Amino acid sequence: QWYQRRVRDHAQPAQLVSMTKGTASKGKKNHKTHTMCRRCNQHSFHVVKSRCASCGYPDSKMRKYNWGDKARRRRTQGTGRMRYMRTIATRAKNGFREGTGRFLCVTSLSVCARPNNLCTVAKRQKQQKKEGSA
Repeated sequence: QWYQRRVRDHAQPAQLVSMTKGTASKGKKNHKTHTMCRRCNQHSFHVVKSRCASCGYPDSKMRKYNWGDKARRRRTQGTGRMRYMRTIATRAKNGFREGTGRFLCVTSLSVCARPNNLCTVAKRQKQQKKEGSA
């Protein structure tokens, strides 16, 4: 009897505790830890911590480290629209001149956004004035 009791006592814990790392444990992973971040638009916002693992939102400064060269390259200057910066090269080539934008050639019939020496409408009007005065 003592032997049967011993086998019975050792058999029960093995049946209750599951020691597998595979299929049985994967079924328990059914809640989301990360969701979309509203600032960097990546799936890195931790729901419980309320902090983005990628950009650090809601911190006011962007998360960046010197050891993360690739991550910095992905979101550095030149990866977006560059609405202002893309015109800098052209403006630097011309010496950052101002006030000499596109000339407007206003005629009675149309408005032409080309310089006067290229505007065919203005040329025709000049020729008509010369012919009319001569």
